[in-house]
Amino acid sequence: RTHVSEVQRAGTCGYLDPSYMATGRYDAQADCYALGITLLQVLTGWRAAERGETVLERCAGRQGRHVADPDASWPPPAADSMMQIAQELLKVPRRERLRAADARERLEALRGELWYDCDEGS
Repeated sequence: RTHVSEVQRAGTCGYLDPSYMATGRYDAQADCYALGITLLQVLTGWRAAERGETVLERCAGRQGRHVADPDASWPPPAADSMMQIAQELLKVPRRERLRAADARERLEALRGELWYDCDEGS
């Protein structure tokens, strides 16, 4: 069973699900959208929205390795994986988005790869 709320729209600019903004209907997939934006921020080091442009717009059509924060030393395959997870969380329409539980599993696998890469480097 799915819970859907319809209330006055509110939220933080840059994190708001376009479907929620259009319809006022909020559900778990709206949170998945915000998680996708957060993952892009983690990857790039950029703000969710800055100077009239969103992190999603800045990342559009680019591989993770090309937008990854250079100070974070992302291994290129890990940066691409993070971008792929984020993109799947940001899909419109929302019914096509990656579910939160599936995102968690993929992020845990990615964490394992990153820790492995760190261990190899020492």
